[in-house]
Amino acid sequence: MKVRRAHTAHTDDASNIQGEPERGSDYTPNSLFHSRKNKTLTPKQKDKKLAQMRTKFKYQRLINLSLSRRLVQARAQKQKLTNKICEFSRRADIRAIVENLNRAFDKGLLSGRSNTLKFMKDISSNLAKSGRGRRYSKATTGFYEALRIIGGPRSARLVAQNLCGPSETKQRRIRAQNKFNYRPSGPNDDQFEYVAKIYKDIMQQRNIISPVLVETAEDETAIISRIQWDFRTDECWGWCGEDDQSHECDPNFVHVIGDDEDAYQRLKTSFEKNKVGNYARVIMLNPLHKDLPPMVILLQACCNTFKHDMVRAQHTAIRKLYNKHLLSVLGPLVSNASDGDARRRKVHLENMTPLANTPPSQQYRIASPNFTMSGKMEHVNGQLYPCDLADQDFVHCGKKLVNHLKHSSRVLTVGGNTIHMNHVQVVLDTFHPLEHGLQQGDIDRQDRMNWESAQRLMFPKVRTCLEQIDAGTAPGDRFENVKGTILYLTLCWLFTEIFLSLSASLLTRVEYASCVVNILRIWRLWVFRSKDLSLKENFVSRETFQDVSIACHHAVLIIKATRDFAPMNPVCLSRTGTDVCEDYFSANGSFVQNKHNYTLLEMFRNLDQMNRLQELIGSEDGPMYKHATKRRGDNIWHKGCSASDSATLLENDMMTFPSDEQLVTAWDKGLLLAQDKLRNVGISPATTDPNDPCNNWFFNPHAISGTTDRELHQQMYEETENVSDSENVDPDVDQDDSVSDDEQNLATLSNAHPELCDHLSQVINSVDQEQEDHGQDDQIHSSVSNTIPIPEFGNVHKSTIISKLNTNPCGQLSWDRSLRVRSKQQVCSTSRVEDGNDIGLYDDVAVSSKTSHNKWILGRILRMRNRERGVTEYHKPINLSESKKYPKVFLTINVYSTDGTSFKRTNSNEDVLFNNVIMKVELVSEDNDEGRLVLSQHDTDALSDFVRNTRSVRGSVTNRNPNRTSLAENAVPDDGRIRIAVSPTPSVADENVRRSTRRRNIQLWAYS
Repeated sequence: MKVRRAHTAHTDDASNIQGEPERGSDYTPNSLFHSRKNKTLTPKQKDKKLAQMRTKFKYQRLINLSLSRRLVQARAQKQKLTNKICEFSRRADIRAIVENLNRAFDKGLLSGRSNTLKFMKDISSNLAKSGRGRRYSKATTGFYEALRIIGGPRSARLVAQNLCGPSETKQRRIRAQNKFNYRPSGPNDDQFEYVAKIYKDIMQQRNIISPVLVETAEDETAIISRIQWDFRTDECWGWCGEDDQSHECDPNFVHVIGDDEDAYQRLKTSFEKNKVGNYARVIMLNPLHKDLPPMVILLQACCNTFKHDMVRAQHTAIRKLYNKHLLSVLGPLVSNASDGDARRRKVHLENMTPLANTPPSQQYRIASPNFTMSGKMEHVNGQLYPCDLADQDFVHCGKKLVNHLKHSSRVLTVGGNTIHMNHVQVVLDTFHPLEHGLQQGDIDRQDRMNWESAQRLMFPKVRTCLEQIDAGTAPGDRFENVKGTILYLTLCWLFTEIFLSLSASLLTRVEYASCVVNILRIWRLWVFRSKDLSLKENFVSRETFQDVSIACHHAVLIIKATRDFAPMNPVCLSRTGTDVCEDYFSANGSFVQNKHNYTLLEMFRNLDQMNRLQELIGSEDGPMYKHATKRRGDNIWHKGCSASDSATLLENDMMTFPSDEQLVTAWDKGLLLAQDKLRNVGISPATTDPNDPCNNWFFNPHAISGTTDRELHQQMYEETENVSDSENVDPDVDQDDSVSDDEQNLATLSNAHPELCDHLSQVINSVDQEQEDHGQDDQIHSSVSNTIPIPEFGNVHKSTIISKLNTNPCGQLSWDRSLRVRSKQQVCSTSRVEDGNDIGLYDDVAVSSKTSHNKWILGRILRMRNRERGVTEYHKPINLSESKKYPKVFLTINVYSTDGTSFKRTNSNEDVLFNNVIMKVELVSEDNDEGRLVLSQHDTDALSDFVRNTRSVRGSVTNRNPNRTSLAENAVPDDGRIRIAVSPTPSVADENVRRSTRRRNIQLWAYS
């Protein structure tokens, strides 16, 4: 035991010495043996133990040196291996490729890319095989087929030859197996069967559970009005029917040429008697599911003179064919979407307005009296399904709402508060761009169809800046009355949140929809009842009011229909509308060839390839493809969300369906929210009794309780009927001056580059080469002749004859249509340097007035408009000395009320002539009374002189006699200038000079 304890002590002492530094010559053994264990040792034992400890310490030191050397070597080896790995990766040999793939697989970068792995597997397995022995998976053949559709045969051959792809023959065979030849015709069984097959395959591969709600979207776009020959069917396409007084666009109208002796005469007669369509009308199936692509089911040429009866007939025919072929595959066809066309709006209002004798079982709505629109119920295969729900594109409605902020002929007024874009300009001038995120182009609104710009104006941070201006807490203590603009931007934001919100639940969206509808209803009735206001000038256009109301009701009914008929799929309100048609038109413009206008034949040639491309992309092993071009319709709503709304709304939240009672409660709650917001801007009933019949316009805006309200709603319906069936109705242009992109491109081409249109004739002559470039692999049948006999000329190619017979190769628009396309909102601009005599927006001015006892009133400028030729909006200041240049410039001023000594802002606005402005004034706030303003002493003296001279001086403004002198040359101080009326001096008053006996009002121009 003693030996073991001694050994333990020896070990402990050795461990203590290991950490000691080296000893010098002054080292003494006794200095290390001060512990109790070592005090009993003899000197010899101490020397012996010290020798052992020295030996052990030296050995440990050698070990440490060895480990340090090995550590340095390991670090060097690690750096060398790193450099070798980098060099190894750059060499791109087989081992490097495998290493890179393994690294990507370990990081999970290949998850969801099964098509990529199969494509690389086919490349690796076919490298060592000859052409005939190569085999390809479905993912590889789909990739090359998609590449052939998008880039043409030459691009597919280039990739196939470098990546061991299928041969040209195999590519043609694969493409021919999946081809469907479209031709001008109305809805037919063959087309619906083909579309049903595509949707069935996509839903099986994507594991999408049926049923899914479906709606149709329809729109028109301008095309090149040109007749072309289709070599597959020997038909001429591009006519929309016979040109007579009873003309109606016919989707089945074609002309078969033939090759007999009378073929040329028949063709010439067709050009003389038939009407060439300058628009293409499209109807698409739009499943309300993010993984199901839209498909074209109707494409026809039209001249835009069809009536609402044709729209209704096509809806009925499409619904019957859909219920026959697609109801069991997708789900019920519930609604029809439009983008503001008057003829479709008439059909929508008729479908969504239930008749008095319609039983409730045939209506599809929520049980709230304030919910005034309803869908229909129809029996299909023994089951009831909703149908004929009307939908107006929310993107177009949002742009039309925003465009009213800068309308040339309307002055929106709510509760005495003006709504205008000039208030937003104050935000841009006052705050830092990071606080509001606006751009100058958003306010100028020269591109009125820019949806991205419209969204930025709706963002909450813009309203936050406006609230600071309204409260007087903005930088520089800027204060303006912007309550009306705040309410209007809130209305726009609530409307867009219904469809694009990232955080709002379904019940919240119903509440927003009710709030938007009821704000417009109550505001409209308030304007109608106001004596000094009119719906034509102080409210949004009738089209905007109706379209927004239809879109809000439709959103609520879609939520209800999804709960009742498609509960296994989330509500997809962002897919509603006609934006799918805009995408289709845009894709046609850049499909294969980079051009933005096209003919009807080119659209039909692209249609099969575009539908096949959608099928390939939607399949499980299909290629990933997304348009990289940025459109003006891009959705940036997520950029304006707050931090709490940054997370994307989960699909489970969009599948938490509310009950009927909850829907009614949310809709009624939206009415209360609308009333609260309107009270904040000064709109309220005379009493707070909701049962008072005089207050129905506020508490029950949906009820037509009086003669005035009945006349108002009847007038709205009559205007719809009158406009709906008029000829040459523009589908995208209403009182909001909206113009589509395709019309702008077509007008620009026709006016600026007519030689491009002439070049189309040369392109048509080379049919075979055109088919090769577009990826068309069809062969001309031997039964179809390329030529027809012409007397004295012999056989001539059909495409050459048609090119000569086209009377309007450029496809120009009508004069009034082109005028609207070319017109742009003009902005007054000048390079003049301001000299202190300029008046502009938000300046306080004194204006001469006959009604005021002071002969003048004070007001704050809100708008400046020139009505001499149309309406031109001015935003930059105008110099008072240049008044003769602006004889018809009107200023909208906010009139100040006065008690004789001070002034205060009111909600009263008035339009005055620019020539009636006396001078710019400066108002300062009183210290003792908040909200009261007083004139500066200089401006008070100048206005007093104005009143004195207007009472004493009469006569002609023009000094026709050089002997005349002014009677009031020194009417104002020397630091200003004044122009006053003059009268003859007494020395020449009795001369026989002919003078006018009329009295003219004097006009003084003072400049501070």
